[in-house]
Amino acid sequence: MPIPKQITKTIKEGLIDQLPIILSILVIILYMIQASGYIHHIQPVMDESTYLLKGKWFIDGTYQPFQEYGPLTNKPPLSFMALGISQIMFGSGLESGRILAIIFSVVMLTGLWLTVNRLSGKWWALFSIVLFVISPAWIIYYSRAMTQVISSLLVVWSLYFLLGEKKKNWEPYVGVILAAMTTLIRQNMLPFFGLVILYILWMEGIKKGRKLALTGILVIILSNAVYWPRIYMTIWEPQLPGIINSLAHSFITIEPIGELGLPALNKNFLLLDEIQVLFDAFRFFFLPIIATIATFIVVPPKTLLFNKKYRNMAFLAVTFAGLTAIHFLASASQNNFLYSFPAYLAFYLPVGIILIPILINTFCARCLRTSPTVFAGIVIMILAGIGLSLRQGIAPLLMKLHVPSSTSIFHGRYELWDVLLARFGIPVSIQNYLLPVVAGALTGLMILAVAGIVWMILRKIEKPTYYLNALFFSLFFLGLILSPSFILAGKGSIGVCENDVLERNERIGKKLKSALTPGALVYWEGNIPTPLLYLTDYKFYPVQLNMQFNYLIGGDPDYLERNGYWNNELAQRWIKEADYLLLSPEIAEDRGIQSDMEYQGMFSLQEKTESVNPCSDSTILLIFKNIN
Repeated sequence: MPIPKQITKTIKEGLIDQLPIILSILVIILYMIQASGYIHHIQPVMDESTYLLKGKWFIDGTYQPFQEYGPLTNKPPLSFMALGISQIMFGSGLESGRILAIIFSVVMLTGLWLTVNRLSGKWWALFSIVLFVISPAWIIYYSRAMTQVISSLLVVWSLYFLLGEKKKNWEPYVGVILAAMTTLIRQNMLPFFGLVILYILWMEGIKKGRKLALTGILVIILSNAVYWPRIYMTIWEPQLPGIINSLAHSFITIEPIGELGLPALNKNFLLLDEIQVLFDAFRFFFLPIIATIATFIVVPPKTLLFNKKYRNMAFLAVTFAGLTAIHFLASASQNNFLYSFPAYLAFYLPVGIILIPILINTFCARCLRTSPTVFAGIVIMILAGIGLSLRQGIAPLLMKLHVPSSTSIFHGRYELWDVLLARFGIPVSIQNYLLPVVAGALTGLMILAVAGIVWMILRKIEKPTYYLNALFFSLFFLGLILSPSFILAGKGSIGVCENDVLERNERIGKKLKSALTPGALVYWEGNIPTPLLYLTDYKFYPVQLNMQFNYLIGGDPDYLERNGYWNNELAQRWIKEADYLLLSPEIAEDRGIQSDMEYQGMFSLQEKTESVNPCSDSTILLIFKNIN
């Protein structure tokens, strides 16, 4: 008996309706497969070890957050505990932390899908998570045992409950609470919470919005009260203006007593380095950045601010742009952390992703006459900046290009660097920066030309459109195509190893266990502390986990150790106290462990490990035993 046409039609419509959901599930599975592969090859960094070890200590009671003579609690306690729980749930080691990061990232992607679906539909929701699958750098950021993935998780679920129409009365309260919780993961997310409060007051009005705002503020106050006053002095005082700090100190009974000393780590980067790092972020997060910039160009400011239809777009664009600007200025002012700037965008990446379909669905509805000119100039500037960002990879290739001669176009006698040096007097050191910038700018001009050709073709086939549309979509499409490549967010953008990082560190951990006496007191210095994750039955000097970032010159030793810092005097004392020393070869030489008369006959070299980072031989550990 044949199936009625109406039933067949209903089945087809049902399948089409469910297709983006089915594809989205497959995309998330593909993401998990990719992430599970990457965690074996991502180069280890200090922060992963500090989050996991401190978090475990805070959970099992070895130390309390902000405890005197304990580890430096330089982030809100929840950030450590949220990651450190992996060491209890899945066992000790780097792999456990990275597995938990993948779980968090899947929850984040689910929230992203639901948010975009609510605002723009199922197909756009599918598109939003596809962006992660084609961007290896994004997968890497969210597969490390660090706070970017937790912050993004809270951000996206906060937006899910805050944005969109027909929300239940309780939903905005959940959204505000989650926005407040981002500050309990990272203090640098306080501006996000502030922007959420402004958005709520803008959307709901003062009368209704103040209840929501007070709810979020109360969450922050109560959570900080548990660790008052040390949490304020350590976490918030450096972030807030003097007038607020003066008010807060009227409620603080503990006054800092002692000399802190001066930072030993003091990197001085040039303006050119700062510009390069800025465009590193443009490379890794090209699509959301382009969408954010286009929003301010396409939609007139008055429309963006006063037309209710554009309020979600305005909030997302201002939030993404504002947080990026704040984080860049902070990174540039604290030069030691300059090259961390691109990673900061991963804290709030979902904001920019959610913006993309909203922008495209309303693109050029109210174009300004100056928009194409302004956007064209920005395109050239961004591509030139990306050229600068890529200079280490492309400068040597550009400099070796052969200049056309009268006999050959492609195989001239002289290389480009030689001609520029001999004929124009441009030093090679300047060419190293200049040529990538010029190449990037020329690429930008090519994109403008391609967009112009597309625009003219559309006009001829009687599908008129604005040139700005053609330019934006040409650039956006190019960004999609290049996302998997090293030019934008490809694997080569962030350090990965061909060798298995997890296997290497597990092997080093086993070797250390066999060489050290259980319960021994261990002094560690010189390398990232990843191997310490595997030493669960040993005692350490906890302030050393942050390496040179909390190592100071001078200062009062007891005051430093009490507050999570250390100096040379403490190091010398601990070296003599420790049962074992785990040192890099450079530190062993600098400290004179085998050559200084002070340590003569005190230590015996037991063994040498493989490099902690399998990509480099520079992270070897020497194991010394105190034989006194």
